[in-house]
Amino acid sequence: MTPTPADEREARLALGAFGDRWRAPSSERLILHQGFSGAAVWETPTAGGRAALRRWPPGTDPVRVGRLHEAAAFSLAAGMQCIAAPLPTEQGTTVLVREGVVWDLCVWKEGAPLRGPGAKEQLQSAAATLARWRRVFETRSEEHTSELQSPCNLVCRLLLE
Repeated sequence: MTPTPADEREARLALGAFGDRWRAPSSERLILHQGFSGAAVWETPTAGGRAALRRWPPGTDPVRVGRLHEAAAFSLAAGMQCIAAPLPTEQGTTVLVREGVVWDLCVWKEGAPLRGPGAKEQLQSAAATLARWRRVFETRSEEHTSELQSPCNLVCRLLLE
């Protein structure tokens, strides 16, 4: 996808909310990708490393995105390093709402579509990771279960909505 100058300006303004460490140098081009959720995802080179700035589709509930970030944080704490870490804004939240548009910023994770001779092995690895992720949520302590109403089921619902 090729961003319009207005798209790139809007993305750079959103990036500014995450602080200087995550601001892309003006000399660097932001690369726009299409996300699975319908989101626009900019691959951004920053002083903090490569990051993924996501502009969620219109009508996205910022509370839902915040819950996904909670699940990601829990997963990371449980050792699931394949999860992209959500990064906080200067105000400390991981969800930015700017002019009615929901944004977030995560550490960039490399990936590629499943194609070619290694696709079967990649799919098996992805399934194993998903199973491990499910076990992480199933073993979450009882004190948190009431908060998220079965974390594993909540994450599945959030991802499939």
